[in-house]
Amino acid sequence: MGKKVTTAELKAYISVADEYLIDEIETIIFAAIPNFPIVFHTISIAAFNAAIKLMQAKNFILIMPQSAISEFILVTNKSIEGSVSVPFGRHRLIDQIARELEVSQVEALSLLKLWKEGTLEKSKESELETITANAKEEWLICLKGALSKLSRNALLPNQIYIVGHSLESMLLGDWIKHERYSSETFLVDRFDITFLSQKNVADLFESKVPKEHVGAVMACLILFIRSL
Repeated sequence: MGKKVTTAELKAYISVADEYLIDEIETIIFAAIPNFPIVFHTISIAAFNAAIKLMQAKNFILIMPQSAISEFILVTNKSIEGSVSVPFGRHRLIDQIARELEVSQVEALSLLKLWKEGTLEKSKESELETITANAKEEWLICLKGALSKLSRNALLPNQIYIVGHSLESMLLGDWIKHERYSSETFLVDRFDITFLSQKNVADLFESKVPKEHVGAVMACLILFIRSL
């Protein structure tokens, strides 16, 4: 009490927040500080900035698999053309394995790794096959819906960048690779997938933080902030 605030920061997932909520936040801030500039940023802006700098790309689709959602950003001529969020994040598969096999999330991730390596015991293998097949079907429905929305006002490129290099993110990318999309995109039949890992993003800037402690998303954020 009795102290003056010089800076304030509020973090929220703008892509999944109600527009009314965003307007109310802006109104409250403006009422308290009438001349204070208000700017909303999302993590996707940071990833978009990193993809352009890292890959020297002009036209691509950027996929941000977050915990509970994934965000799709269409980039045309180095400008964001549109974005779509879907209710399928990188933790969905782990959550499903943990729930259906009644194990912890740590155990679920371990089972998924063994399944991916082909070293999982036979008694669990068929169960993992069923769970991952169901998750893949759900992911592809979300994916094709997002592509269909993005293609309404622009032609889609065949290059996709996925932020992150975790096992879950790589599986989402693998599932994209082997499908055909001409009915959703009109022109693109298959996509080329590139992962933006913590190493290749962190390589773009000089940081005092050791690269092994910088995740891909954090590296994108740092790069974005330093470009302002």
